[in-house]
Amino acid sequence: MIALVTVTDNNYCLYTQVLLQSLSGLGVKEKMFVIQSGLEAAHREALKKLYSNIEFLEADYEMYKSKGKDLAKFYKFEMFKLRGFEKIVFIDSDILFIKSPQEFFDKGLAEFNFAMIRENHRDCYNSGLIVIDKKYLTDETYMSLVDYPWDEREFGKDQQIFNKKFEGAIQRLPVKYNWFANEMPPDIAEIVGLHYINKNFTEIDSKRIPKFLHEVWFNVYNEAMRRLKCE
Repeated sequence: MIALVTVTDNNYCLYTQVLLQSLSGLGVKEKMFVIQSGLEAAHREALKKLYSNIEFLEADYEMYKSKGKDLAKFYKFEMFKLRGFEKIVFIDSDILFIKSPQEFFDKGLAEFNFAMIRENHRDCYNSGLIVIDKKYLTDETYMSLVDYPWDEREFGKDQQIFNKKFEGAIQRLPVKYNWFANEMPPDIAEIVGLHYINKNFTEIDSKRIPKFLHEVWFNVYNEAMRRLKCE
């Protein structure tokens, strides 16, 4: 049994709606855990309407703040407290799926213990999509990540920690599951997940993202908005 995990907050929830719409629209029904801290009730209800098999996990903001990690990006460490799953698949809220990942979830996870895609433009692995085996879902792993030091001058925040903490153990995922949407792929038919890497809604624009991929995002967004108005 696997679980899906994402992180959101009141500023980023619109992206999460698009992610969940993309999954539900493709027939994905795996349990989705949404890690958050103080997410407004209206946002919770919207996410439930878009993806019914959902559970909210509360991150302890004060604890993360005391560790110098009060950004929501660090809340994904909470997924290491989950138990009873063979694999966890973490998905950033600014990813959407244009092809069903179901076959990957059903048959493609077994070979991976801790896996991310390798970035082309930086010498690191990207934490937008992570496959994690149950052997890492321990209190020891959780606390080591929460306590792990990070350098504000370096890129990546949580990603920086994952790259250092799991150095030598990270396996390479196929890039088709986490393709950066600021670059048109050689063959769009091969892509499963598009990663828009955005900080706020206004950054989804055709100046920075190829026009076709810009339209892809808004097509899913419009369907999510339609469902929220109708349901």
